[in-house]
Amino acid sequence: MFEDFPKELKLKKDKIATIRLLDKNDKKELHEFFKRLPDRDRLFLKEDVTDIKVVERWFKDFNLNKVIPLIVEIDGKIVADGTLHIDEHGWARHIGEIRMVVEKDYRKQSIGLHLVKELYFIAMKLKLEKLVGMMMESQRTAIKIFTDLGFKKEATLKNHVKDLNGKNHSLILMTHSVESHWSELENMIQDHYGDFSGDFSGQ
Repeated sequence: MFEDFPKELKLKKDKIATIRLLDKNDKKELHEFFKRLPDRDRLFLKEDVTDIKVVERWFKDFNLNKVIPLIVEIDGKIVADGTLHIDEHGWARHIGEIRMVVEKDYRKQSIGLHLVKELYFIAMKLKLEKLVGMMMESQRTAIKIFTDLGFKKEATLKNHVKDLNGKNHSLILMTHSVESHWSELENMIQDHYGDFSGDFSGQ
């Protein structure tokens, strides 16, 4: 399933990025990546990723049957992280959830789009039927990425979540039917983004 990785991505000004599967040797660099995120970005994450214990727990529980993590590197430095979360058992085993964050200095370079696209391809290989993205209402960049890739807003849950400062935010639930919209997505990506080197902002 992961035989296509690592992949090279051509960004603006002939900059080359690499997208690959996270491995257990990346713990320190991943933690450094999260610490570089602006305070505002970290507010929207589900956990305090600046706490090394949180990152250590992720690596201790490393299981590709539950979470598939991809990273983007430039010059050996992690600049983006995207994950596909899967429920192995139960009534949601046909659904995958996508999460993503891109370092501020590397936005507007299609990186967020690349991550969602690659996670989508993996979801297809796993024969998942539906993908979900959840974000706070104020995360407009993330909403734009998911919308442009064919995700539809299913619901807005008012004051449903709290950021790391304890402030309430409305939660947007977006979904995408993997099988029924695959051809449409593939054509849209080719028509609108070509080689994926255009101007796009990721989060």
